[in-house]
Amino acid sequence: MKKHKKIAVYGSKCPYCGTVYKHEGMARRCLRRPLCRIYNNVTGDRRKIADIQFKAAACVQFFAAPLLKCGRDDSDYREIKQHAQHCLDLIDILYTRVITLHCGMAVFDASTTKAARLLESIWPPVKTDMTHLLAVMSTLFYDVRRALDEAWQHYPAWATDDVWAEIEEETDALFDLFNPEGTEDYPHIDKVMPAYDILREFILPERKTDMRLYLAGERFWIAAPTKAEAREILRTETGLVGLAMKGIDLGEKLEDGRTAGELLATANGMPKIVARAA
Repeated sequence: MKKHKKIAVYGSKCPYCGTVYKHEGMARRCLRRPLCRIYNNVTGDRRKIADIQFKAAACVQFFAAPLLKCGRDDSDYREIKQHAQHCLDLIDILYTRVITLHCGMAVFDASTTKAARLLESIWPPVKTDMTHLLAVMSTLFYDVRRALDEAWQHYPAWATDDVWAEIEEETDALFDLFNPEGTEDYPHIDKVMPAYDILREFILPERKTDMRLYLAGERFWIAAPTKAEAREILRTETGLVGLAMKGIDLGEKLEDGRTAGELLATANGMPKIVARAA
């Protein structure tokens, strides 16, 4: 009997069903079997939650990874590198937690590739003012956490708020190291809001118009949709910059007996300074 030669099949395999494709991209988008469709055709809330986090994670890697490559080794830069490394470690933790969403590489690539292109269009690969970049990112991560709050109520098993809280904290620490005086007269400050708006619209396209209450420097109560806009209101209405800005839980009791929610209601939905702190 004549023996037939085995023909080797070259290409990329779908990791879920083993089907071989000529191109890697086709293997990553395979929908041949039920398991492939679970991982490669992610839709609904699962896709929305994954998309937000993959895009935001790309932002973390965008500012943190280059900080590790700096050749300086003085005490300030050692501290900067420690915070940057912790940010990247937290992203690794995030990815291990996001596994519960069952997203394939096609979903990951679709989110992160677009994010990388957008980031490089805002901050081209040249020398970048880190204070400006971190001011945008700090506010952005706060908004990411708030946007995901409702999702965690419905899907507690997918929750990653603790990870994002640490990332926000590390980003704030880096911002303070690059801006030790706490001023807001650093280069390109006028471009913080435009850059923030572009990224927020990309990561959180269904922008919530809900007003929130912020306390600036323990002195001013400000009603605004986001922390970045609260800072802008403070700067334009008072000329003050560099005050610490923190979001206030609407159920919190104030010294005059009102809740934060009741004070916010006096703004009538308008972004503005609503009161001076006692």
